[in-house]
Amino acid sequence: MMEEKGCLVSSQGGFQDKSEKIEVAGTTVQESDSYVVDAEACKDAVQKIKEVAPEQILEVMPGLLTILDFNGIINVGKIKIGRLVMNRWPKQKSVNSMALSILADGIQVMLLVIPGTVAVMMGYDVEDFDGNPIPEEQLVQTVIIVDGQTRYMAIRKIMNEHPDKAPTNVLAYFPTNWINLTKMLQTINLKVFTWKNSDFICGLERAGNISDGTARALSFVRQLERQGYNFTAACEWMTLVKGIIRKPSLVKAMNATDSKLCYDNSEYGIKIHETAKSKFTDNNEKALKNKTVPEFIIDKWNNACNELNKKEATSYIIAYLNGLADKDVAEIVSPSGYKRGNGKPKADFTKTQLEDSFQRFNKANPFAAFKDNTEQGE
Repeated sequence: MMEEKGCLVSSQGGFQDKSEKIEVAGTTVQESDSYVVDAEACKDAVQKIKEVAPEQILEVMPGLLTILDFNGIINVGKIKIGRLVMNRWPKQKSVNSMALSILADGIQVMLLVIPGTVAVMMGYDVEDFDGNPIPEEQLVQTVIIVDGQTRYMAIRKIMNEHPDKAPTNVLAYFPTNWINLTKMLQTINLKVFTWKNSDFICGLERAGNISDGTARALSFVRQLERQGYNFTAACEWMTLVKGIIRKPSLVKAMNATDSKLCYDNSEYGIKIHETAKSKFTDNNEKALKNKTVPEFIIDKWNNACNELNKKEATSYIIAYLNGLADKDVAEIVSPSGYKRGNGKPKADFTKTQLEDSFQRFNKANPFAAFKDNTEQGE
């Protein structure tokens, strides 16, 4: 343990007193309380893992660095290996590429793991690498990969397909500084690697400092992306604003004690999407998964808001969608005039069909028919 600028720094205990501001490269940083965790509970969990398989775990620097022989862990089978449910599954292409790299050059970086009991203690759901939940009674003999799941999946692939060429020096380590897992993931992914799209949303959801309404809205975006929606389209259906949810606002909210992040139009956007999905069923839903349709809807909704309040404008757009005939839907999904390679993008034909169907609806349904004179405008 050493003393630095009035703060006690413990290798396993994390920064225990971080109330003061620290200047780094000309920038003043206020240390977060989320760095402080129950370090003793974390160390106890590590000790229990050691007791399960002492031959595969070595304390290289007592109180600082503990190394796990992952080859031994895999072969002996006393310790289970799991992952965080919230983590995005690596794409098979990435796993294949990593496997080729490992076959050519071996393992260059250790995996970062934590005990399964620690992950659950910090509020995270865990599963094994086949997607199965890990029973509570087995958590004490489970390690969770926090950083390196693509590498581990590539190693598994090599072991299954080319066991004679499997790497023999697969190592992992427990954190040298115990901090809140949410903060640990942010540090790993924001400061070292680049998070993609809904990873920021997932990180914010785990921070637990947003309202229920905001959490539902962000969960909706993640759900659409999992269903194959382009991230831009998923954001637009929820926000009713063109473009993606800006990452700086999500990162700022992650680090706020009580985030004020709010998506005022999410209630309306989710309702509109629900109607659109009921019309564009089965394979036709693909038309909703890129930005052409949601951006058209956004334009028409905003225009309607010039004459109606948001609730009325939403009813107006829902009526338009409900009124689409099957032939309209078919033309929007696959415009008959579109020919690949003719120089005009498919989106232009889709927009033309959308506009034609909307003008027919608008002519027969004036804004006045959607005004609710009993309610105040929003």
